[in-house]
Amino acid sequence: MKKIMLFVLLLTSLNGFAQPVNPFAEGNAWWNVADTYPHGSPLNPGFTETTSRAFSFAGDSVIGADTWNIMVSNSAPDTGAAPQFEGLVQQIGDVVLLHVDGDTPFELYDFSLGIGDSALFHISDFDDWLHVSGIDSVLVGSTYSKRIQFQEYLGNLPLQLHEQWIDGVGSIHGPLFPAQARSFSLEVPGDSLMLTCYGNGDDLLWSNPAYPDCEVNIVLGVPEVEPAPILSLYPQPTIDRVTITSAHGPIVRFALFDAFGRLVLESTPGAVMVELDLSGLASGAYVYRAECGGRSLRGTLVKIK
Repeated sequence: MKKIMLFVLLLTSLNGFAQPVNPFAEGNAWWNVADTYPHGSPLNPGFTETTSRAFSFAGDSVIGADTWNIMVSNSAPDTGAAPQFEGLVQQIGDVVLLHVDGDTPFELYDFSLGIGDSALFHISDFDDWLHVSGIDSVLVGSTYSKRIQFQEYLGNLPLQLHEQWIDGVGSIHGPLFPAQARSFSLEVPGDSLMLTCYGNGDDLLWSNPAYPDCEVNIVLGVPEVEPAPILSLYPQPTIDRVTITSAHGPIVRFALFDAFGRLVLESTPGAVMVELDLSGLASGAYVYRAECGGRSLRGTLVKIK
């Protein structure tokens, strides 16, 4: 009996992943996306602003004999403004379609893709096909779901994309990103668009480890004068090494995450200054989380060649 059970478990693992809930066919699914971009001022030239948007469904619509979910977005936290229409979506098996303005539906996702397959992205003003470079799994709720990683977008340097899809969630950059794709500059600290969390109804099913909260809104008040930073990183951008200095007590923990939300470096110096060797990391934008002065801090670190 034990041999039979072991054979069943092995066969299950070889045949693939557990079938996740189809979020684009569920009326209670929701996504929060954080958009970070430079928004400096003479008082604080290096400031980066982060605003969050919440994507969800507001009923459905029938086109011919097909029922489509109406996707809308709101600022997060909700300011009371009217929801913004984003399009009609429909999921049939592994394929998700997007319908906007009466055009021919765009294939937003195909979660059956394997290594070597490709998907079409609308990147800026033109379309491009990106090939699947890797397949692994990630925990969504209590189920391990398939994660599809794409090759790096070969646009003009210093641009990057770092796209990946999670079956049962969508793109790491937001639910509609494949149809609205944009690249991100390595030379602009804080240039990013990242999914912070995904849920269904009252259940939080996936959260990005690089973000402490689902909703991230950091907006510079004008003409308020920003206080001296609690944490400073120099140089920024950096090539191989970075010095981190705290103005409010020892740095208890410093963690660095890549664009996929994976922990790539962690230090517990217990001092007000620490120098870290980043020579083993690839060029790109990283999100850091630090604990010092009784506070949890978050920011962006950029590594260049």
